[in-house]
Amino acid sequence: MNNLHSILFATDFRPASRDAAEVAARLAASFASHVTLLHVLEPMPHTQPALMHMNREHATGQLRELAGHLTGQGVVLDETATAVGHPADVITRKADEIGADLILVGAGEKSRLDHFSLGPNAGAIMQHATKPVLAVRPGEPVARFRKILCPVDMSAASMRGLLNAIRLTHAFGSHLLVLTVVPSPNWFELVVEAKSMAETKAEHDRDWRASFEQFLLTAPLGSVSWAKEIRSGAPHEEIIAAAAAHQSDLIVMGSTG
Repeated sequence: MNNLHSILFATDFRPASRDAAEVAARLAASFASHVTLLHVLEPMPHTQPALMHMNREHATGQLRELAGHLTGQGVVLDETATAVGHPADVITRKADEIGADLILVGAGEKSRLDHFSLGPNAGAIMQHATKPVLAVRPGEPVARFRKILCPVDMSAASMRGLLNAIRLTHAFGSHLLVLTVVPSPNWFELVVEAKSMAETKAEHDRDWRASFEQFLLTAPLGSVSWAKEIRSGAPHEEIIAAAAAHQSDLIVMGSTG
């Protein structure tokens, strides 16, 4: 992510996308970004051209309404477009085409049991996009970005995530928490190294913590408000627990490690 000169906001007009529109306005105001609005229509059988035309007209009207809402908040729009195809493919290609610094999408919906589902399109975009992706959950308070959580595993991808988190922390005057989670050592290491489980775990923990400290020394953290935290366990569980414990507004992390 550069300085967010260009944001691609892909909307499907569902509640999560409506919430994402408010995030788009906040980001654009903070970074003086230009926004491209995109809605992707799923392909339909060639035998139903009239229905496709009706769907496109309806989507165009909704995009026009959304564009008016954003421009009313001072957002500069570069383009408002509809396209036909598989949403994740079209969105990731469009982001590359316009040189977007960020893809912004709504992230699924809550089920009747109040469980959160990311949604297949948001998941595919996050997995395959070459650009940073911000997925906004539905029904959450408007993001103020006061507290940002950045989990790292000392990989190149997590360093890129940390650099993005630092930029956002600068822009919003936030507090940044850099988290690492020490995973359990691989059972294969116990066999090959011929050490006791206790010895292997202790060595693994020391090595991970030392790598974390060295990793932090290479990051430009000096001018932001930040803290660090080390947890042990299953990374996805500990990241969620840390976000809840610190009431984080945003999680920024590498998509691979």
